[in-house]
Amino acid sequence: DQVPPITPPTPVAPPGGGGGGSSTFDYFGCTNAAASNFNSLANKDDGSCKLPGGNGGGGGGGGSSENSQGEVLGAATTTGELLLPAGCTAYLKDYLKYGKKNDPEQVKLLQTFLNETLNANLPISGIFGKLTFNWVKKFQKGYHAEIIKPWYDAGYRGKDIENGTGYVYKTTKYEINLLKCKELNTPFPDLTPDIK
Repeated sequence: DQVPPITPPTPVAPPGGGGGGSSTFDYFGCTNAAASNFNSLANKDDGSCKLPGGNGGGGGGGGSSENSQGEVLGAATTTGELLLPAGCTAYLKDYLKYGKKNDPEQVKLLQTFLNETLNANLPISGIFGKLTFNWVKKFQKGYHAEIIKPWYDAGYRGKDIENGTGYVYKTTKYEINLLKCKELNTPFPDLTPDIK
């Protein structure tokens, strides 16, 4: 099977810029190094810092990166509810992975999205098979700046990341939801891996 190359549209990134982390995207989290929940990947403080003595509050700029071992883009984790503007709903709610027990309705939405966006011509089966996996990789490579580059900026490297993982994880799900609802105004996902 020969998959045609894709040309992504102009990137849609969250507004703003920041100190640490990526210069392309805002990474929201606790940027105060004295806090127990300090996020070294964050370049925008989200006000969630937990300081000794119970004091909350924002902080200075983080920006160093940590390199953790494990499967980053395909790790199993739970998803939180997205804050959406009126009339805008999250298209995908789950992380989806080849070989995992996925919600068939979520996989059907993914397959529909890939058909609409990349002309993938996938059957809408609800089964995350090899064809769907390969088209997700094509999507990730086509949206390299939005999906793959943030992981590099956060300090993660590897052939699996550079070539796309085929897993619908944090940045892939975020970009799909953003493409389905351009008014989506949620913080860019925390790229600290959930290693299981």
